[in-house]
Amino acid sequence: MRRKNTIIILFALVLTLLIPGMETEAKTKPKLAANKKTMTVGQTYKLKLKGVSAKAKVKWKTSKKSVVSIAKKKGNTVTLKAKKKGTAVVTATYKKKQYKCKITVKAKKKEKATADNPTLNSKDVTLYYLSETYKDYIKYDKSHMREFRFRVSGTKKEVRDWKITREGADYFSITDYGLLQMDWEPAYACPCVTATVTAILEDGRKLTAAVRAYSELNIYIDTVFTDFEKQYITPSMTEKEKAEKAAWYISTTSDYELYNNNSLLMVNFI
Repeated sequence: MRRKNTIIILFALVLTLLIPGMETEAKTKPKLAANKKTMTVGQTYKLKLKGVSAKAKVKWKTSKKSVVSIAKKKGNTVTLKAKKKGTAVVTATYKKKQYKCKITVKAKKKEKATADNPTLNSKDVTLYYLSETYKDYIKYDKSHMREFRFRVSGTKKEVRDWKITREGADYFSITDYGLLQMDWEPAYACPCVTATVTAILEDGRKLTAAVRAYSELNIYIDTVFTDFEKQYITPSMTEKEKAEKAAWYISTTSDYELYNNNSLLMVNFI
């Protein structure tokens, strides 16, 4: 009896060796890697039927090609592509048995359009010219700007060119990166000069800013004259008396020489 049982067991072992895949197929049943899947329009996804050979003859089908299409098939694996928003069922058929996966396709999130609203960092700039010659002799406001860097924001477009126009353009210069500077000071007779700075973008659009300039020396001279008038000039004085008082004041407060007609040199020593 024992010998008969032994023969049956040996026979069963031989059968498992002679029939390839018999043992593994008995242990692992075919199933899809996913029964549900969410995709975004344009996205691809590889869906695999597990538990079968990579070269197994699996038939793949999609219920809505307009929603999910089959981009590539290879044995037990298929590459799906999401086409538009909606749902579709992808079916794998193997040995007359079907395995289904529900695909939900979502629309792409709309990217926020980049705002294109170019602006200059200032539309009204005032500069003050100060010569090194008078820097140690006159009083001036140290907070006054000598130069200003223009910048464009709100666009990805580059500045193609910077220009200065209008009457006072010759008093200014501007670099190719938007740095505005003064080349010389306005005359005392015309204490303020104005001009227009234009930034020309690579697409042809133009941004403008008003610029004006003053001379620190002219401002100082005005201060000196104002202080002198307040202290020494009265409404009752004649023109001659005013001139005499001015001559006295100049002679006592400066190294101004007789017959020197350069008032700026006079102020230099006040």
